[in-house]
Amino acid sequence: MLARQTRSPNTSWGWGASLLALGFLLAATSGPRTASAAAGGVSIGDVVVALDGAATAATLELTRELRAALSEELSSLTAKESIDRSLVVSATLTKLSSEKRSHQAKASAAISLALRRADNQILLAEVLGRASAEEARGSLASVRRAALRGAVHGAVARLPEAARAVR
Repeated sequence: MLARQTRSPNTSWGWGASLLALGFLLAATSGPRTASAAAGGVSIGDVVVALDGAATAATLELTRELRAALSEELSSLTAKESIDRSLVVSATLTKLSSEKRSHQAKASAAISLALRRADNQILLAEVLGRASAEEARGSLASVRRAALRGAVHGAVARLPEAARAVR
């Protein structure tokens, strides 16, 4: 008598496929890792949105906005400051809240930047950035974007001091 083996839909196979899909999603959204850091200067590492209850589509959009803001601020910083070693900056959005009351929109954001050496990935410093934004008759999307960019600006502005402190 031959026994037939069947796979129930709730086995670890489903988890494996989900984890594989999540891995591909993270690889697709995190972009190039440390390619430019090998030649010197500052490059962007991981960019993560760590917000409770954020929907996947919203998380992807916030990740793109965070990466764009970080890229712009780092470009501005490296144009002004000389960086003598290869560094990687990773960013995590830890808070984003907003509210709209009558004709005013408010938002606040907090991020964490991890500064690492590009060659051995040793953590050199963690820098926090926070910002709030308000707009009369503004949209929630606009005020959230302003708060996010303000938090990135504030954190990136402290990177040179953090890098000098660990020399």
